[in-house]
Amino acid sequence: MNIRRFRKEDWLQVKEIYEQGIATGQATFETTAPSFEKWESTIAANLCLVAEDEEGTQGWCKISKVSDRCVYEGVGEVSVYVRDVSRGKGVGKQLLEAIIKESEALTIIW
Repeated sequence: MNIRRFRKEDWLQVKEIYEQGIATGQATFETTAPSFEKWESTIAANLCLVAEDEEGTQGWCKISKVSDRCVYEGVGEVSVYVRDVSRGKGVGKQLLEAIIKESEALTIIW
C-alpha cells in the first residue's frame, strides 16, 4: 500500500469511496458527496492523503478545519474513508498513522 498526498486527479475515486461511506449510514451525516471544489476547500494545511495499490485508490483521509473561531485555532477534524472491499485490512490504520505523522510535523495556524 502506497500512502501519498492527494492530487486533483484522485477526486473521482475519492468521491466514490466517500459515497460508499455515505451509503453505510454510519460514516457521516451527509447524504450526498459535495462538489470537488467544496470538498477541497475544507482541507486544512494541505493535509489530505490517499492509500493506493495496483488496483487504485483504496482509501483517503484528510484534516478539516473545525471552526474559524480563535479558540479553535489549530484544531482539526480527521476523516478516514476506506473502499468497501478494503475494509478490515489495515488501510484506515495506515492512513491515520500517516496523517498523524504529517500533522505533527507542521506548526499549523489556520
